[in-house]
Amino acid sequence: MDDRTTRSSGPGKRLWLPIAVGLVALAVYFLTASPWMIYFNAEEVATVGGWSWAVESNVFVPPLLYLLTAPLRLFPDSSLPFLLNLFSTVLGAGSAFFLALTIRLLPQDRTRDQRTREKSSNGFLTTSHWWVPVVAASLLFIFQLTIWESSTLYTKEILNLFLFSVITWSIFNARLTQSSTSLATGAFVTGIALANDGGLFGFLPFILAGFLWVRKKELFSFHVFIPLFGCFLMGCLLYLTVPFIHTYNGADGVGYFDRLFSYLGTQKSYILLRDFRIPNFFLALTSVLPLIFATVRWPSQFGDMTAVGAFFTQSIFRVFHLIFLITSFYVSFDMAFSPRQSGHFGLLYLRYQYLTCLAAGYYLGYFILILSRQMEGRRKKKTLLPPQLGNILAWGLSVIALSLPLALAVKNAPFIQARNQTPWRTYIQSMADVIVKDNPAIGFVASNTIFGGASAQLLMLRSILPDPITQNLIFLDSSSAYLNNPKYHRLLKKTLW
Repeated sequence: MDDRTTRSSGPGKRLWLPIAVGLVALAVYFLTASPWMIYFNAEEVATVGGWSWAVESNVFVPPLLYLLTAPLRLFPDSSLPFLLNLFSTVLGAGSAFFLALTIRLLPQDRTRDQRTREKSSNGFLTTSHWWVPVVAASLLFIFQLTIWESSTLYTKEILNLFLFSVITWSIFNARLTQSSTSLATGAFVTGIALANDGGLFGFLPFILAGFLWVRKKELFSFHVFIPLFGCFLMGCLLYLTVPFIHTYNGADGVGYFDRLFSYLGTQKSYILLRDFRIPNFFLALTSVLPLIFATVRWPSQFGDMTAVGAFFTQSIFRVFHLIFLITSFYVSFDMAFSPRQSGHFGLLYLRYQYLTCLAAGYYLGYFILILSRQMEGRRKKKTLLPPQLGNILAWGLSVIALSLPLALAVKNAPFIQARNQTPWRTYIQSMADVIVKDNPAIGFVASNTIFGGASAQLLMLRSILPDPITQNLIFLDSSSAYLNNPKYHRLLKKTLW
């Protein structure tokens, strides 16, 4: 029989810590935000601005991203890169806030070790070190290089990460409150996120498993399942806006449903293409698998009921927890098999890095709990470590856990600084000065006249010129990939004649 007592675990009462984490992330990302764009994201910035030919031919703009960034088109093109970087800053800080909020909601009652030490009503960590997992894992997330880079230099992936952080928080919050509102929010945002990014298809089984973890068999009852499914479908209505946000719809003979089904076909490639599935499988081993292991409420005993059997069972669990903890920090330092080292087709895998930091918070809390608090129960057993030594080890682990994110910041800061000081702007500015000086003698600019002929340089030039000049100029992409594309020639004909 479980003699659990109620202690003030108070995640709601300690909301100030996630807020502080979010503000720290916002300050760090704002102070290190890129003032412009680089070669890597020039196409994405141009797509948002509406002055990339790809928007008119074969690239789909995620619908939610379009709706949120459409007001930025009212500003001059030259200010668009920095405004988009600030947009990413807010989303990155918001993701850090929801991460800290979710870590605080992680239950520390999954194993016998935890249940004999933590007696809070909901299994929340209530030791004097309760804040260490939240701060350490959140800082690990904030200073992780790909997260830091995406939060200070605009890419469309940062919005998908923010939506994913909201979904994750809604599941854990629903477990605490048993609130239908939290699950409904999670279902609605899942529909929106799915319409915005096909990469979420791979996470749908785990999201459904999370809903089942919260409501169990009740999830399939009529009064629970139908409202949640209805919220999910309401979020999926965002799909219907996809054909409308492409200005060429109807102009080139492509119908509404043709564009919609084409968009769905593009998303399907995330699941069926072998080159996408293999990296995702291996990345899940260091992110999804540790969280699945952490959410299972394990029995107190397996097989052998003797004291020796119990000792080996506890030892095996501790070894697994230690492996997952070390792996979480190892991956965050972008070592082998990390998401950054496994980047493929330009994918950033931000969601996997988010889950890895979430797992780091849980496993760090596990070891802090078993070190800093002795077993409680009707029969007191002699512990392997004296209480004083256990507390010293808990503090030592806390210091190490808080030091590693700072070491990560020191490691990654020079890269962020070097990226912000890229010489691209100097190069492109020199060409822009020539055009401004000779205007209106120059009627068009071709990409082969700009440092090698790549399309990204042409787009960067397009963003730095004053709007009155760009309105009277014709920008021709003369790279071989575009010149051999019939769609580009049709676009030029529609634009020039």
